[in-house]
Amino acid sequence: MIEEVIPELITNRINNMLTMLPSNDEISNAVFSLNKHSAPGPDGFGALFFQNCWEIIKHDVCKAVLQFFIFGWLLPNFNSNIIALIPNTNNAFHGFFSCSRGVRQGDPLSPVLFCLAEEVLSRSMTKLVREGRLKLIHGSRNNLAPSHILYADDITIILQRLIIKHSVSNRFIH
Repeated sequence: MIEEVIPELITNRINNMLTMLPSNDEISNAVFSLNKHSAPGPDGFGALFFQNCWEIIKHDVCKAVLQFFIFGWLLPNFNSNIIALIPNTNNAFHGFFSCSRGVRQGDPLSPVLFCLAEEVLSRSMTKLVREGRLKLIHGSRNNLAPSHILYADDITIILQRLIIKHSVSNRFIH
């Protein structure tokens, strides 16, 4: 479905450049571009620690980053998160989970990946409207309302009904 709404713009040469292993200088630049005052990760170490101790830890950090790029493997709990839900009875944490893939909040790639996902969603919804599978709401003077509005990290979907072809039973859901 992505191929239908996002054209292929990356050539093999550009793809090779984008997927090259990062150099030690690139890793160092990434560490020193982090906000020193950002919240630490689940390990308790923030950007300030890595920047202040860089001469001591740079070999191990670069080795870990390259290991991830080569093998796609992170140390267990290296990319973990804590979820704090609004408590019902007490103020305790209600969950802990480990991410097996993806980026964490605060990662420089997060906004880019979010924008890409938003773009796919937007183009997909526009395609569904064109195909008549999304029915728009009629506004004042019989003008059609937009099917969706994207602003920063907010997504508003406005529709009358959605017709989805269910792949297992081959029925339509209204």
